[in-house]
Amino acid sequence: INLALDSENTEIIGDSLRAIIDKDKLFIKPEKLRPFIIMEPGEIYNKRHEALTLEHLNKLDIFNYVSLSFTTDTTDGKNLLRANIITSPRPKHSLRSQVVLTTTSTNFTGPGLQLRYTNRNLFKGAEQLRLSATGRYEQQLTGSRKGLTSYEIDLSADLLVPRVSGPIKSRKLTGNVP
Repeated sequence: INLALDSENTEIIGDSLRAIIDKDKLFIKPEKLRPFIIMEPGEIYNKRHEALTLEHLNKLDIFNYVSLSFTTDTTDGKNLLRANIITSPRPKHSLRSQVVLTTTSTNFTGPGLQLRYTNRNLFKGAEQLRLSATGRYEQQLTGSRKGLTSYEIDLSADLLVPRVSGPIKSRKLTGNVP
């Protein structure tokens, strides 16, 4: 299984998974992808393993797209399929802003602003850091307390790690990965 088509900078990951790496443009540590690749070198082709590999890599949310292509290798008189995983990384940094206007059942109305920064692949292991800030100002426009104001400021930080390592060796992923 190759992670690119270049053959100069090949590294072996695990038993025999080969990854082609441009050290200057390393987006993700290849060994971090290994648990998400269900197909094993030397095994008979399995459509379910192909689909699960694509699903798991897409759920990491660090690639724009993931594609699997197969080539036939007839060297040594054997008919083998070589799987090539082609990926396109999503932008490492993204910033999203949203202006909102809210109206509540208690007659409060007002504007708000939401900002969200995302750093994908923070430590080159498919981790994501999400920082969010929300600010809102509301005023009661009608009712017995007309003119009453409300402010809200909310800050949050999330670190999403796709897999946590531990002393117990885990089994290969076979189903849905949250």
